[in-house]
Amino acid sequence: MQKTQRIELKQIVTRVRPPRFVVFINSADPHWQHTCERIIEWFSQLWGGAYNFIIPTDGENIDPVFWKLLEIYQPDFCYQYVKTIRDLSIADPQQYQSIRENHIEDRLKRSSSATREIAEKEIKEIDDLLVLTCKNN
Repeated sequence: MQKTQRIELKQIVTRVRPPRFVVFINSADPHWQHTCERIIEWFSQLWGGAYNFIIPTDGENIDPVFWKLLEIYQPDFCYQYVKTIRDLSIADPQQYQSIRENHIEDRLKRSSSATREIAEKEIKEIDDLLVLTCKNN
């Protein structure tokens, strides 16, 4: 019996230079240094982190200095960094614990069959899915 070989078409992209990335961050983020560290960690996986920018914005406006950089730099890809609860666990462990504890207590109140262990496991599973909105206080 002979095996059938399957031919697949794949797209290959080549460039004469590394792709240029820009990541927009919330300019009101009280933990902006930690946010930038997470982005730099990601950048370091892409051509050693070179050729990339981090631009602060309020979601509507970009400072003219940064607009000028964007015009000169001409990025290939633009991303917005969206923080997760995991980011908060690194930047502000106390606030993270407080939020986590509130979610666990809420889960225990809503279900008479839930144990603390089950609630903690459920919260752990969704930690990375919860998106935070940074606000100026």
